[in-house]
Amino acid sequence: MIILYGSQGGTSKEAAKLLQNIIRFGYSKEYICGIQEVDTTVSVMEMNDFEFSRILDIDCIVFVCSTHGNGTEPFNMTRFWNTLKKITHPNFLSHLRFAVFGLGDSSYDFYNYCSKKLYNLLIRLGATPLVRRGCGDSQDKEGWLTDFREWVNQPILKTLVLEDVAPYRSNIDTLFDVEIKNIKLITPKTYENQMIELEMSINGYKTFTPGDCLGVLPRNYNIKEFMVFNNVFSSEIEDLDFNGIPQIIFFSYLYQFILKSDLKIEEEKLRKIGELFQDYSFYYDYILKPKRTIFETLKELDIRLSLEFMIRYIPKISVRYFTLIKRSDSYFVILSIVRYKTILKQERKGLCSEYLKDGLEHLKCRIGKSMIVIKKEKILIICTGAGISMAKALVGFYREKEIVVYYGFRYRDKDCVSVDTTANVKVYYAASRDDKKYVQDVFRENPIENIQDYDIVVSGNSRLNKIVGEMFAEIYGQKISFYCETW
Repeated sequence: MIILYGSQGGTSKEAAKLLQNIIRFGYSKEYICGIQEVDTTVSVMEMNDFEFSRILDIDCIVFVCSTHGNGTEPFNMTRFWNTLKKITHPNFLSHLRFAVFGLGDSSYDFYNYCSKKLYNLLIRLGATPLVRRGCGDSQDKEGWLTDFREWVNQPILKTLVLEDVAPYRSNIDTLFDVEIKNIKLITPKTYENQMIELEMSINGYKTFTPGDCLGVLPRNYNIKEFMVFNNVFSSEIEDLDFNGIPQIIFFSYLYQFILKSDLKIEEEKLRKIGELFQDYSFYYDYILKPKRTIFETLKELDIRLSLEFMIRYIPKISVRYFTLIKRSDSYFVILSIVRYKTILKQERKGLCSEYLKDGLEHLKCRIGKSMIVIKKEKILIICTGAGISMAKALVGFYREKEIVVYYGFRYRDKDCVSVDTTANVKVYYAASRDDKKYVQDVFRENPIENIQDYDIVVSGNSRLNKIVGEMFAEIYGQKISFYCETW
């Protein structure tokens, strides 16, 4: 068997790797999974890297996936999913045994919807489920680990035998050559929430549709500092996400690593590491709430890691996606420079925005294909912040359609990005700091009539999904469906 994952932000990938380790080394009630000698066999792969024609050659697959937006699949699952759902033969997968574990947030309407769709489709195609569908919920006491512990501890999963994924890997090249032509600051230099616009050409990319996203794999801005701190100088750690926020399982691995090594550490600090994986409330307060990174945690606890531990237990950097805008033969991306304060002394920095703002000339990037289907003659767009990119992409592409945009930002003279307004485009602005009104307030004051005539797209902070859904139900007395690109 092998494990395939679909992950937008990296959590499902880490869950898949944890599952691999549990199947290989066994489940531990105390540690979830023990740490053993390094096994170089890799049994985990993202779904889009799987050579679909080989699905007939494999007996068992365990799928791990999150839900993106309003029930859609993550970008690195799209090609696999689109191929699978085109199959009509009811017994196509009659040879296959499978299991599915989904990750999501039950506060949203489409909680774990992607894993549910995948599970049901596999059954319709004749595949046999080994166990119930797992539902990891970030709202649970231990986050997604609450159901994962019970799900993964079912006896039948302990009988599975992992194999190397290498023979099943696709040869499709998914990278594009990107030339950065210009980087322009589009907010005042003194403004704390800066935004930049990147102009670029994408060699060989000919199939743009609004909603397509540029997938960027950033690099660490402090790799030398990390190497010096750990006294480990190897190119193998350059793509490790030590500036990311650690999953709770990381501290289980770290605790066991310290116990098995000659590392000298104060008893109080060791006890603290133990509490971080045993007490989710403490983990939330110490790690998640202040957004403390792996590197910061290591420095605070004064722990140096070995190269072997880093490679095995620090996740690799995940691809970040940004909505593309097309004008003539050039493409554009608008992004916020992510910098903010928490209770920690040091300012938080966005890894990808730090990477992209520093004058790069060439990149190798992925393209995340749009899941938006525009069929109607009218389009309604509700967006906030850098989500204006979606509005600009749609306005530039659909010149003949009637488009209404509700755009939320902070200040008119600081972070309001202009939208091309023509006879077919109407824009309502919501300046939350100037006018003390949010985009939903402006919509309530100027509601759309005959909303059933519009294709609706929502873009911006993930909270917008819930806000817009509740607003539509309040105004129109019914559930209104919409596409969303939120983060």
